[in-house]
Amino acid sequence: MGRLNKMKQIKAAVSKMSPHGEKKSNKKDGPLASDEDNAPVWNTGQEFQFYVPWLWKDSPEPPPDKLHPKRQVVRIARPKKVPGFTEEFHQAYIRHCVSIAVKDLVYDMQFHLTCTEDQVKQWNLPQIKAWERFNIVQNTCDLPEVTILGFDGVLPIEMTMAIKQVSIHREQASNLSWVKFPSPGQCIERVKNHVLIHVTPACNIHIHIKPENALLFDMQAFKKLASILWLAEERLDKLYQPTRNTLENPSHHSIRHSSNLALEEDLLVTGSLGDLANFLEIVNLSGAEMEKLSMIWKTSDRYELRELLRVHPSVGKHGYLAYNFFNLFLTSHKATIEFRKIESTTDARIIDAWIECFLLLADFSANCSMNTFQNIIERLGKPQIIYNTWEFLRGIGCKNVTIGILKQKYIQQSPPEEPSPAPSNTRPRRRDAVRERAEKTAEKIFGGYSYGR
Repeated sequence: MGRLNKMKQIKAAVSKMSPHGEKKSNKKDGPLASDEDNAPVWNTGQEFQFYVPWLWKDSPEPPPDKLHPKRQVVRIARPKKVPGFTEEFHQAYIRHCVSIAVKDLVYDMQFHLTCTEDQVKQWNLPQIKAWERFNIVQNTCDLPEVTILGFDGVLPIEMTMAIKQVSIHREQASNLSWVKFPSPGQCIERVKNHVLIHVTPACNIHIHIKPENALLFDMQAFKKLASILWLAEERLDKLYQPTRNTLENPSHHSIRHSSNLALEEDLLVTGSLGDLANFLEIVNLSGAEMEKLSMIWKTSDRYELRELLRVHPSVGKHGYLAYNFFNLFLTSHKATIEFRKIESTTDARIIDAWIECFLLLADFSANCSMNTFQNIIERLGKPQIIYNTWEFLRGIGCKNVTIGILKQKYIQQSPPEEPSPAPSNTRPRRRDAVRERAEKTAEKIFGGYSYGR
């Protein structure tokens, strides 16, 4: 009976999404209800990767240290052996059953509509409609295989989280006003709270953003964002796990080390600096940095600019940069800016803080005056010891609460600094104080952030 009611609820939700039955309304929910509110509106969606350890229904329980009192272990029925039952069919059966189980555990009629990619196809839903309404368990995920003791298998999963709308209010205590709650971070955290999952450093979160009004992000905004990222990328690296900043990591290519702008000697750009020549002369940057910014601003159209910011052929034929502009000027709902150098975590505060930073960075590029842009470019030209990551985030509008969350993450994931040895003539009391401070620092760092917690 309960299953029948659930099916009715799903059908009701799908019928509301029908292109024929859906009624458009000019009224907006939540903080955007006021017609006088002209705050910029952005859309954001995330791709969240994780592993699901699973068991056959008749398998024994795994060791107690592999379980969690509030998180459900995924169990599936064994398939019946029939003629022609190939290994390929067997693996497809496991993926189908595990995906359905994850969907059922995460699903909530009010806040967390969830389905599988197969269901989207069965319902014949337009892709954008599905992305706007559902968290979707995808059919494929490119994570490497892992094994976990005590389980019959471990399946890599990618879930696309439902697109959320957010308005930006820089003058308020909180920058972001989500049109509908829960926030993206809370949606991802729900997966952890209801399903026993496993997250490794190989797992990613890709964050996509785009303005509701496509005209907001024009060529000048694109060039501003590219210029800021070129100079600020190493500062932004402090927001991620240090292992993500290696040149050998194929999924997280750097603009400064892997792009055509960084590696191609004979770049073809057909425009001129024009009035920007005077601007770049005023900005106090080194000759090499000035040359790269000049190339960005000399591009005459979106295609030239996008080509500068693609992965160089010597790095990878089909790779994408950590800050991916490749899709930005598509004439479809896939026209987004993608932030890729982000590790999977189930901490809602960190996820929402990342999203806030990236939204504010894009919004800053779209709306700041040339004087403000010049000011931040000059600061980014200074050494990091003078203008660091946290001052940069504050410069684009991040609030102290958001900066504090990301700064704490950085401290917790960084290797501890070895304390300097005290001179031999140091008094015993002072020596003890130095040792105590070093121990407290190590305890704070090693006791903090861990994957999947």
